[in-house]
Amino acid sequence: MIARGMFARGILGLTGALLIAGCALQPSPEPGDVITGGPYPVIERQAYQADAPSAVMTLADSGRGTIRGIIHGWPFAHADPGGDFGEGLFTDRIDFVVTERAADGARMPLRARGKRTVYFHPDRAPVSFAQAGAFTAGQPIISDTVELAFSFDSNAGTVQVKTITRQTGAHTFVWNEESLMPPDIGEQTAAASGSYSAQLGGYVFTSAM
Repeated sequence: MIARGMFARGILGLTGALLIAGCALQPSPEPGDVITGGPYPVIERQAYQADAPSAVMTLADSGRGTIRGIIHGWPFAHADPGGDFGEGLFTDRIDFVVTERAADGARMPLRARGKRTVYFHPDRAPVSFAQAGAFTAGQPIISDTVELAFSFDSNAGTVQVKTITRQTGAHTFVWNEESLMPPDIGEQTAAASGSYSAQLGGYVFTSAM
């Protein structure tokens, strides 16, 4: 949610492009494509907008919170034979409980603990941040424990979030008629900055951690 979505392990980068070379595999150009020259023309296809939300974090007065994210690309290193970058295939959700709050009057969270799940969406159905259930509608393939540290700027309406994730489980899934098992890649750290959105009722992150 933010690739490692917010916390994606495999990212396309800020612009994300689909590169396909060779006559046999060459698709028809679409509006917005950039065609580069050479002996084998290459289409560079915009996969997602750099300023589009990658994750949204919501907080409840009860001390619980969630982070829902879109993972841009594969959540682990994967060389797809067809050159598929995995855009639109994966989402994640973090559910956490606040363990420490600031001592000031605002009492904003300082630290939290929870779990993260990565979901596989083979149908590539569009995911909207207005529909919370869409993020968990896929097949769960990776489970992590997660520790979070927050730094809020109430005047600017922004937050910085740092995470440490440790994988606790994985499940095989089928992609292009091949069974894949996510590898255990150990402890991962990530960080991202977000701004409050009244429309979405939470903090929106536009860059990957």
